Amino acid sequence: MGIIHIDGRMTVKQLADEFYRDFACTLRVYKNPNATRIADDNERLGNIRIYNAPGSCDISVRPNITVGAFCERMKEEAGLVVRVASPDNWVLANENLTLSMVKTLRSQTTKKDMDEILQSVQKEIQNVDLDTTIKELQRNKSLILKQSKEISEEDIDSLSNAMSELSESSKKGRLKETINDWLQNNKTVLVAGVAGILVAASTIAGLSPIVIAGITATSACANIISTLIKNGN
Repeated sequence: MGIIHIDGRMTVKQLADEFYRDFACTLRVYKNPNATRIADDNERLGNIRIYNAPGSCDISVRPNITVGAFCERMKEEAGLVVRVASPDNWVLANENLTLSMVKTLRSQTTKKDMDEILQSVQKEIQNVDLDTTIKELQRNKSLILKQSKEISEEDIDSLSNAMSELSESSKKGRLKETINDWLQNNKTVLVAGVAGILVAASTIAGLSPIVIAGITATSACANIISTLIKNGN
């Protein structure tokens, strides 16, 4: 997890440099709500906020947050209009990619390349047996809690419930409706966050490969729900 410190006296360049150092992605900062006028490097953040946000604040950001969710948080919590671009600043990142995905984009990546990445993740989700994963996750709960201080029992149960919802809705042909509910309830960020913690702990000795696969797939699902809805899947 990274902590982005924002102070009205900071320059755009200072914020962008801090963001790149922590997440290896390019941050573009804009002067207006529609993100059509990019701010100069030497402009002070306090002068380009779209509303009177607190003078300074710290925003905790997990690498597995989606680009869209991150930009929305920056707007709501810091009053800043930002967009995330590829590491080489070649193209704006697809809002359904996570920051951790964006930092791995190759030089001069195209929007088509990013769409293909999302499609490949979608295929991975379809190949995972979520019911088996839930059982294995619960069976390994004590092992995970024992070896990782960052994870709580509530985290594991939240992820299990998310997997269960996906499994049941898929069987009933209601996957699209369930994912839409997630969007409306802002549950996607929660699921992605929980799954991200568990992915980080997936190297725990003795943790079942089935659990790792299911965790990764659920995290991926939370990160590309908008794409699933757009494609009508």
